[in-house]
Amino acid sequence: MSGTDRRGPVTGPAILRTALRRNAGAMAWGTLLMGLYQAGETAFPIALGLIVEHALQERGLASLGWSIAALAVIVTTVSLSWRFGMRILQKANTTEAHRWRVRVADCGLQPVARDTDLKSGEVLTIATEDADQTADIIEVVPLLISSLVAVLITAVALGIASLWLGLLVIAGTIAILTILSVLSRRIGEGTREQQARVARAGAKVADLITGLRPLHGFGGNHAAFLSYRKVSTEAKDQAVTVARASGAYAGAALALNAILAAAVTLAAGWLALGGRISIGQLVMAVGLAQFIIEPLKLFSEMPKYVMVARASAERMALVLAAPR
Repeated sequence: MSGTDRRGPVTGPAILRTALRRNAGAMAWGTLLMGLYQAGETAFPIALGLIVEHALQERGLASLGWSIAALAVIVTTVSLSWRFGMRILQKANTTEAHRWRVRVADCGLQPVARDTDLKSGEVLTIATEDADQTADIIEVVPLLISSLVAVLITAVALGIASLWLGLLVIAGTIAILTILSVLSRRIGEGTREQQARVARAGAKVADLITGLRPLHGFGGNHAAFLSYRKVSTEAKDQAVTVARASGAYAGAALALNAILAAAVTLAAGWLALGGRISIGQLVMAVGLAQFIIEPLKLFSEMPKYVMVARASAERMALVLAAPR
């Protein structure tokens, strides 16, 4: 075996490091293109502010033509960089998930009994859902970095217009991430337990199907049904708990991002009324305040996906680290 087998014990963090190392090239290109996409998205409201500040005041056909050409270049850059960046990341993600599925399946199909408490149905869940969620780390890191690029460009652009606006974006981003990092830990722990209970329910189904004829023979159908219903109800209750935590996380992220965008808009309007920023800078600030919600939303969701990927990797390690 390659990767974690030659480098030490198979653990959840080791699985994630292996996935990241194996796809470093694809992630680098994906990060570059997605960063270019976020930079282009950020450049659009900045360009609008400059057009209002200069081109519309000059009222010349040449300046208007250059403005339209610049916007066309930005839109083309945004479209192409997103298209090819996501294509690279999606391909790497799918390929990596396939590799881990094959490894988990290879371990699950070994004829020698393994020293684990996992049943065949649980191994099936680990080979599908957990493998996919572990491979998501390949997309999470580039998207996290690209979102950070958008936030930094926004902070610099607003900081040039007014130092207070730039500091507001930076301080607000740090506060949002600090709050959401606490919530993401709870989601990671809940996801690990949810996957375990779903896997146990799948294992119970596999056992019932295997022993269906003997159950019919001695009339144990009803008892088997009650046993499965109990396991399935536990899995459902845990799924509802995780869904509530995820909903609270998404709601908190959206509310905090909206508050930051509103604060930037109000601060920019106040500065414009005081004559400390121009009309073009006000247009730029309002546009950036509306745009920054999306990268901030993406940026704030990444800790949740990291915790989910880590929880799934630790479940895969239960199978991959078991002795032959």
